[in-house]
Amino acid sequence: MCSNWLQPRGTDGFINPSQVWVYLDNVRYGGVQTLATLSPHGVISISHYNGIDATARWGIGHSAGVIFVATWPTGAPPDTVTSGVTTTVTEDTTSAKPHP
Repeated sequence: MCSNWLQPRGTDGFINPSQVWVYLDNVRYGGVQTLATLSPHGVISISHYNGIDATARWGIGHSAGVIFVATWPTGAPPDTVTSGVTTTVTEDTTSAKPHP
């Protein structure tokens, strides 16, 4: 179930009313209900675009706005990020060397 602020307040057209769209890495993912299917561990950021900005970026049919979700690129370890601070993971090579 979506929060009240994600619900449309009224239609902006009689034939084809627009809805708030979710874009995942610049690809249309679906309506706001699709947010429930995303894993929060892979998300870098979530941004809201109002209707004017969304229409300017994605075109007609976005007058209700867009929620833009950016995720980690493939291969990036999302578990190395804590509280917005990126840490570097290094390999411990000291234990791999034989003792003389």
